[in-house]
Amino acid sequence: MSNLTLDPTQLINVSAKRLPEAQRPYYYNASLSQKVQITPDFEAFLILQGHANNKKATDWLQKANGFAIHDSDRDALLAAYMDNELEDATAAANEVEPIMSQFADFRSSYIVAGFEGVTEVGLFLDDLQRPMSEILVLGDRQRHRQQYALLSKKILTNKGLAQAQLKELNSWFDPLTAY
Repeated sequence: MSNLTLDPTQLINVSAKRLPEAQRPYYYNASLSQKVQITPDFEAFLILQGHANNKKATDWLQKANGFAIHDSDRDALLAAYMDNELEDATAAANEVEPIMSQFADFRSSYIVAGFEGVTEVGLFLDDLQRPMSEILVLGDRQRHRQQYALLSKKILTNKGLAQAQLKELNSWFDPLTAY
């Protein structure tokens, strides 16, 4: 049962190029772990795409084969690197934290109420705080490194194609080249 609504020109085009059911190509469905024959609706889709678009799709599939492979050795090495990066960034952030706390305690001990109009008090406090800008940037950088390592490792577990997915990817050549 088809859900397609084709105009008369499309219907003539599809009818002229449709293969007998026994000759319709198959593709590998990774979720089902088996070959599945294309449906009449997908056959119509491929026919209406035309040879040029189907050729572009096969060209893309050939190119994608080169960079879509899941490389578990490479990924394990990258995961180890990200673990080290996370550990190093955490250690560096932990080194910066006491300096920031010490400065905050030191800075809060000054009583400035009533001295807001004294120029030297403002200059003095600005000068005391100036070295902290680098410490704050360093702390922010370490937190960024931590987040980057965590996200990179999370993405790493979802990248690449497993063998079944690669088999499915390659199985589209038959239907694409049939029309």
